[in-house]
Amino acid sequence: MFQLHDLGESKVWQETHQDGREEGIEKVQDLKALEFVKRMQSKGMMLKQIAELLEIPLPEVRRLARAGK
Repeated sequence: MFQLHDLGESKVWQETHQDGREEGIEKVQDLKALEFVKRMQSKGMMLKQIAELLEIPLPEVRRLARAGK
């Protein structure tokens, strides 16, 4: 008989669980970057400088800056 334990051992479950975990980590990192961008903007830092500090492309920093409004 199929049991709940068997589901947790399946490859599909493990891959789905890992994907969800990675997505959650990405969201947390995005929120932290958003908070950083907002904080640095409030101190008068230019988006280009923030991009250099975060080592991410300027368009991504612009996206974060727009999201924080």
